[in-house]
Amino acid sequence: MTVLLRGEKGIYKNNETLTEFSFKYLVTCSGAPLLDYLSSVSFKVSDRGNQFSSPIDGSISSDKKVITITYNGDCLTSVTDYLFYRVELSFDFVDVTTFKTTIADKMSSTNLSFEVLFGDEIV
Repeated sequence: MTVLLRGEKGIYKNNETLTEFSFKYLVTCSGAPLLDYLSSVSFKVSDRGNQFSSPIDGSISSDKKVITITYNGDCLTSVTDYLFYRVELSFDFVDVTTFKTTIADKMSSTNLSFEVLFGDEIV
């Protein structure tokens, strides 16, 4: 995913210093109940889309429907105009039998989607 930081449609004006900001994603899933098994989320950032940072932990709401990713000064030090990032989701399927009966048979018809939230609104 890519975020435009500077310029007319960017998050910051050209002369502003990059500081902490967050993105929230509303996560929905149809088909297999993948979100029931979502255990963690992390992200990696880059300013050029090729060399990514070490993983940084994100957070998951208690109902597992909202993922929050917070960028701070540490991961923004070399960023110029664009921020590229990868989100990595981890699932814990308890055991093989549960995975086979609950998840595997439904994977071909499963859709996992993300919508960006700004405040309480979906964009």
